[in-house]
Amino acid sequence: EGGGQMLRTSLGMSLLTGKAFSIHSIRSSRPIPGLKPQHLAGVRLCQELSDSVVEGAEIGSQKLVFYPRKIKSRTLSVDIGTAGSITLLLQTILPAVVFGPGKVRLKIIGGTDVPFSPPIDYFTNVLVPYLRKFAEIDVQVTRRGFYPAGQGKVEVAIKPKFVFEEGMALASYQAMVREAVNLKFERRPELVAVKGVSFASKELDDVADRQARSARAGLSGLLCPVKIDTFYGETSSPGSVVTLWAIFGDSDKKDSVILGASRLGEKGVRAEAIGSDAALSLSSEIKSGGCADSHLADQIVPFVAVAGGSLPLGQMTAHLKTNVDVVNNFLSVKLENKTLFSV
Repeated sequence: EGGGQMLRTSLGMSLLTGKAFSIHSIRSSRPIPGLKPQHLAGVRLCQELSDSVVEGAEIGSQKLVFYPRKIKSRTLSVDIGTAGSITLLLQTILPAVVFGPGKVRLKIIGGTDVPFSPPIDYFTNVLVPYLRKFAEIDVQVTRRGFYPAGQGKVEVAIKPKFVFEEGMALASYQAMVREAVNLKFERRPELVAVKGVSFASKELDDVADRQARSARAGLSGLLCPVKIDTFYGETSSPGSVVTLWAIFGDSDKKDSVILGASRLGEKGVRAEAIGSDAALSLSSEIKSGGCADSHLADQIVPFVAVAGGSLPLGQMTAHLKTNVDVVNNFLSVKLENKTLFSV
């Protein structure tokens, strides 16, 4: 299931734990197998952050061997090329940087809102709040990038709250983190608000507004305030996206829960249908009863493995099960009775 996902997770966990890995048959079942430019960009970024040694890092390669070295505090610029996903690139390095030795700054050019990856508003407003338990994280989007041209621009700064010092044993580091904070959620607090962002390219007239109106209508049955902001901007390829997130409990407290959903605009599909689909997806996540939505669940696995805790889930996916299997090659995490928990 998903050779690209397995590679991304393995890279981040390898950098964090110091364990080397090899992966073969990369995307072997795809029409064009092997590494694509966006996968290679993730490998190269890991190298640049750590001076790690890699074998097989080339376009089309179906085997890669990675010998990790310790992450450094660095400022880097990355151009993924065309509309390669910025959020998937960030997912690759997050475990090692959030639980790292120092501040990392990145300037990334690529796709901010592209198919088969989390939109940048989901990354910023759903995933990042969970990770702010462990690091100061600032995300600035200066330009959106849609498929196929991309050219979106994002700047990210990450400063760990728990510094993984040179020479420190991983078990000692984990104990330090777990003593201070974890990802333990026993139940979901009360729904207090739904927020969202609807964005469209400048030339798409009132598309962002129509997406937002439709999404609001689809969420009108919820007994909480619903606020969806609309934005327009210059983009290299036209596109639109709507991202919604439900906030449970006080967002300033450690047990608050955020569930998200999103929908990319699509040629030939009315803006109203895009907004309605996003609202339906969020409603489904809310009804599931979990403390993480179906997309966040697989993204959060490495952090539960490091920091400890337990996370009741509403929906189980193949991506989640794959990520649990991959992370277990480096650290221990379990998935039982629709609950993700550390060992």
